[in-house]
Parts: sequence; structure tokens; C-alpha cells
Amino acid sequence: MVGRREAMTLRGASMTLQEFLESTYIPEHQLAPESIRQLRIAIGHFEQFAGQRDLTTLRHTILNEWLQANPRRWSPKTARNKLGAVLSVWNYAYAIEATETAPDTRRIRRIPWHRQSPDAWTIDDLRSIVEASQAYRRYLPSGIRICDLFAAFVWVGFYSALRPQDLFRLRVDQLSDRGEWVEQQKKHRKELLVQVPAWVIGFLRDRWPPDALLVWSWGMSSVSFYDWWWKILGDAGLRTTRRDGPQKLRRTAVSYGEAAKAGYGAMLAGHSPGSRVTWESYCDPRVVHGAREILLPDLRPETEQPRVLSTG
Repeated sequence: MVGRREAMTLRGASMTLQEFLESTYIPEHQLAPESIRQLRIAIGHFEQFAGQRDLTTLRHTILNEWLQANPRRWSPKTARNKLGAVLSVWNYAYAIEATETAPDTRRIRRIPWHRQSPDAWTIDDLRSIVEASQAYRRYLPSGIRICDLFAAFVWVGFYSALRPQDLFRLRVDQLSDRGEWVEQQKKHRKELLVQVPAWVIGFLRDRWPPDALLVWSWGMSSVSFYDWWWKILGDAGLRTTRRDGPQKLRRTAVSYGEAAKAGYGAMLAGHSPGSRVTWESYCDPRVVHGAREILLPDLRPETEQPRVLSTG
């Protein structure tokens, strides 16, 4: 934390919330790269609406106007997260005396939010997504077909239970059927054990160029990814709401993991044993109480699954 003299220097300077974030908040906090990215996005959205206001001019009224306008049509949960990011930086500025005005949380409008039960896809849904993607056989500049890339995205996303941002960064050489430790961007670089079936690894070995570094060798913008994602979901006859983004692959994996064995879903997600987060945010009760699998199900079409020979 900065000393009083440094605080006086900060307070005497004209500084916006974004400038304070970059010059002081980030250097003085141990943050994961993904947390930094989300803070920058939230502060950027606030300043797009409110203008680049000096720290000393921040008031609860402008926050209320921002939340009331909700220019980006956020869900209540997202709006709460954005507000929390702005308040976190503003509170720290007040704590180190970079501003004399503290956020008056009693006068900041409450965002109604009713927790929804987590929902996951079924195994048939996942197979439908992969099947729908097969209509798009065009090659990308990376030398990989769109259909193969989305199939691998579903398979690796399901078996690894990684968050989308970690899945996008996953290297081909990190895939292992015995398990490989993979760093998570969101959780202060905490590592997660990732294990995928040998058949998935074989699929990538056959379809990916030898010099491909990433599993997700997309080579285009995230906007174009989501355009394709929603298109393929629609082709598969599935819902296309904000709850059906790629994070749902992680909820599906955790739900089926917990159905296979109590605590296995939490392990897949990298949660502590018995974590409330696992059940409150990830486990679809319809899957957990309805599936009866010993391991995570085989996502291959039934015609491609190994045949069990009868001994009778």
C-alpha cells in the first residue's frame, strides 16, 4: 500500500478510474491475467457511459444512472459483476486516500438477481452439436476444417472441464489420456489436472497440421467464433440464449462427473471437496440424479464406439 505522501500525490493529480486501475490498483494486487482483463473491460464500459471522470468526481448517482441504462443489456449476474469491479477499484482509491469520496453502497441501486438452477446439455445434445458442425467442411487458414475444430472443441471442452478462456489457450502437447497439469488463467494460475481420452488425442493427431500449437487453432476474432457457435447450436436444434455459451460445456462435464461419483465433478472443476460452488453454479440436478455412469460418457457416435464382444 502506498504511503501518505504518495497518496497526497495521487490525490493532487487528475486521474480517471481507468488510469488509477493501471497505475496503482493492478501493480498493488496479485491478480490473474483473466481478472485483470475483466477489470479493464468493466471500467472501460463504465467510462464509455460516464465519460473519463476524475476520481474526485465519482458519486453514487452516476453508478445508478449506468446501471439503470444498462446500455449493453447485461444479465443481472453480469451487471453485479461489473458493478463489483468498479466498486473494488473505487474502494481501493479511497482506502489509500487517492480520493476523499468513498462509494456510498447504501445509495447504490440493488440489482435483483434470482439464482437459477445450473443447466447442462445431455450427451445427445453434445453429439447433436458435433453432428451439426459436420456441415461446415471449409478449411481455415490454420489448415484445419471448421467441422473438425468444433468437434474437438466440444470433446476437449467436455472431458477437460476447462473454462472457455483456458480451453482457447490449451496446447496440443498438453493433451494426455493419463492427465496433464494445465494452468488456469482465472484462478491466480492455479493448475488443474486435465485428462482426455486417447481417441480424442488421435483425432487431433490425424487432423491437425504437425506444426499446430493450439487445440483451438481458430485464427479469427472471438466475435466470429460466437457467430459460428450460435449458428451451429441453432442447426443442432438447441437453444441459443446467453446461458448456452461454451461455459455450458464445463457445467455439463461437472454435472456428469458428479453423477458418476460424488466429488468427481468438483475434482474436474478444480474445486475444493464439498465446495458449495460446485452444486450452486455447475451441477444440473437433472443430470446428477438421472445419469448412472461409472465414468464420463463416451461422446463418439455409437457406431464408432468399441464393440464389446459377447462371451456367451
